[in-house]
Amino acid sequence: MSYYDKKYIKGEHKKDCYEDDYKNHCKKDDCKEDHHEKEEEKGIYTELQVKESVQIPATGNIPDTPQVSTLPPLVQVARKSICIDESEDRVFIETTVEWAPVGALSFNGAAINFPFLFSIPVSFKVWRKNRNYTGNVTPELIFETTDSSPAFAGVGTGQPTLSFGLVTTNFHYVDRDAPVGDNEYIVTMEPGTIPAAFLPVVGGVVTGFLPTGITLGSAVSSYVLTLSEIEANN
Repeated sequence: MSYYDKKYIKGEHKKDCYEDDYKNHCKKDDCKEDHHEKEEEKGIYTELQVKESVQIPATGNIPDTPQVSTLPPLVQVARKSICIDESEDRVFIETTVEWAPVGALSFNGAAINFPFLFSIPVSFKVWRKNRNYTGNVTPELIFETTDSSPAFAGVGTGQPTLSFGLVTTNFHYVDRDAPVGDNEYIVTMEPGTIPAAFLPVVGGVVTGFLPTGITLGSAVSSYVLTLSEIEANN
């Protein structure tokens, strides 16, 4: 074992290495005494933004002009901005949402037999809006995932009912195409695909996206939205 190896194991700085050991073990910049040049930021977090709330979110489409026109209508969960200074930077998005559909389904004794495995699917979406562009900018959909709340049977007002359980949904995404400037990320949720047999019908036409008595308007009990800027890798 060389003299340098012994010194390095003991935790002493590389500036103590001998000339021969330096050639084999040391990098040029690492052997400078006490004044190391600042390395360019590569592959590390340089900014962290966190959005947290346990309040009921706003209901409806994303409140921008022009609005994002969607059917079914969106329920906004959270929104937060982060500044990107270089086009090669990435944005790491991590979201946790605790939610449960509000309401219950009531059935008569004959109809309660078929929906025991029924669940409410929900689509979670992440939108990006660059706030540096002039004029009205419609947010761009960059990520989507789904989760479901399972049903469980109960009894309400003397009739069998189905309610829906609390779910914690977690997802992350790396946005590799964020433009330079102030980018706002918006998380929304909306009903997923539900069989028409469970949806309200008027005159033979389906008129809603959720069963009668169920809403997502106040479904979110808490959330965490975290945005991190990551520099380009070496």
